Amino acid sequence: MNLSYCFYDENKWFLKANITKEMVSLANERYLTFHQNKNTVIKKDKLYAFLSEVCFEYIFDGFRYAGGYNYDYVGKDMQIDIKTTMLKVRPLLDFSAKILAYSVKMQNNSHYVFSSAYKQGDYHRVYFCGFISKKDVLKYGNFLKKGTIIGKGVSLRVDNYEVPYKILDRDWEKLSG
Repeated sequence: MNLSYCFYDENKWFLKANITKEMVSLANERYLTFHQNKNTVIKKDKLYAFLSEVCFEYIFDGFRYAGGYNYDYVGKDMQIDIKTTMLKVRPLLDFSAKILAYSVKMQNNSHYVFSSAYKQGDYHRVYFCGFISKKDVLKYGNFLKKGTIIGKGVSLRVDNYEVPYKILDRDWEKLSG
């Protein structure tokens, strides 16, 4: 683990990325390339997903960027898909992440790394909240059916798995060793 690019938050719950201009530039480059190749509508949230991926790349050695549909990184007998949640505040252990159920079924990854991202003033923030195997998502995640009401009365448009941050593995050495 390259500690020059990260540090633990004040509660030692999450790993906070030290974001550099080079990271933001690489994320922007991947973001624009993705949209040119996919001919899709540009969503600003996707930029933060790419920023989380780039931060992962700088922090964790031994993984190669795959950038495909099935997973983002491969290495150490793992295929990792990074899932980024956009927040307006820094993450807390009480939070959870959601994964589209069809992604869990269809994608050929072995693990998920969850991050939370937001922009505070002129500064980008990325926190790595933990990781979990796909097998454990299916075993311990909460399956939420389409139409389930979450948060402030929002109805889910598709089936999801909800993964509480509390159950995520945060022994980062498992990804670094």
